[in-house]
Amino acid sequence: MDVRAEKMAQMFKSGAAMARIGEAFGLTRSRVQQILAAQGLTRRDGGPMLAHAEKARQRAEKAALKVEHLAALREAALDDPLVKQWRDHAAKLREWATLLPLESARDLCAKAALRAERLEHRAVRRAEELYAKATRRPKARACRLQGCRRQGCRLQGPEDALLKKRAQQEAKLRAWSEQVLGIPLEEARDLCQMPDSPGTRRGRPSVGDSIPCKKYVAGRTQAVMKYGAYLSFRDWWRVWQESGHFSAVTGPGAGWCLIKKDYALPWGADNAQIVPHGAWSKAGGGFGVPRAMRVGTSVRRDGYRLHQ
Repeated sequence: MDVRAEKMAQMFKSGAAMARIGEAFGLTRSRVQQILAAQGLTRRDGGPMLAHAEKARQRAEKAALKVEHLAALREAALDDPLVKQWRDHAAKLREWATLLPLESARDLCAKAALRAERLEHRAVRRAEELYAKATRRPKARACRLQGCRRQGCRLQGPEDALLKKRAQQEAKLRAWSEQVLGIPLEEARDLCQMPDSPGTRRGRPSVGDSIPCKKYVAGRTQAVMKYGAYLSFRDWWRVWQESGHFSAVTGPGAGWCLIKKDYALPWGADNAQIVPHGAWSKAGGGFGVPRAMRVGTSVRRDGYRLHQ
């Protein structure tokens, strides 16, 4: 056996893979396999199989320790003083029932045997309860108090899973406010008078659940589809508040709508007004654009025509 083959065998037995051995000696994996096979070594004699075998041995040791621990717990449950007392009482009752003559105390013997059987069942049930209580895993409950330092609390400080979830919801809510409402989250909360919390329902921000945001998002969706742009939430809110037709319960007043003053100009706080629905219909209705200003149409893929 040459020195190179011996070194390769040592590396393989120490747990190195054939590909790594080939990189160290400038050979391919197939050539390394041939050299090791010439020495009578297979994949079970070294390489990654050593790590797998070590993990299997560790799992077997843990399983054996667990079995021993469970057996000790079961024996401890059977050695409980109350269980022993019930079992001894049941044995005495059985012995006493067999000593009495059956003809003279038939009912008494039957009651004693039944009582002994019940005590035996109670003792077994007690031992099973003690064993189950000893082997039950403690349930990890999320502490809902921010920065909790309670003794034994598994979720403390910045590693609290609940705090991480709230931080993720807060980040999503900030991105949604910047993208959809066009204003910072704090300003949106002040305008909608909402608490500083992401909300109780999963996936739904608290600010987005408010009536002003729902009404604004509905109008913004239609306006962006028709015109490509719309007012920011701040301007939309100011226009409705100055009109006096905004209700805190139902949102924008019934019978009123927001349209442009001049349809040739883009949306803006100075180019928006609140008018009755009748005036809107006279101005063109439908898409809120006077018919004189409609210069063409665009067709979506589904065949729906949009006036521009």
